[in-house]
Amino acid sequence: MTFTLSDKSIASIVNLLQVGIITGTDIVDQLRTMELVVEDGNLLSPSETFIKNFNENVEKMIEEATRFQNAANLEC
Repeated sequence: MTFTLSDKSIASIVNLLQVGIITGTDIVDQLRTMELVVEDGNLLSPSETFIKNFNENVEKMIEEATRFQNAANLEC
């Protein structure tokens, strides 16, 4: 049986690549976090758990960056 990546999967790969570039982490490590489920017989889509965890991690990075920026502004 063959499988095809859904558009959501491709978008998730792009997002993981962007996070890897921003954080300076290896894209392979980012891709290892991806969880896929089979939909519509042969489409591989990101699992709801993966999407939830990814979004939570991005929110945490944004909060941390905001705190860092605010702290830097106070020092000026």
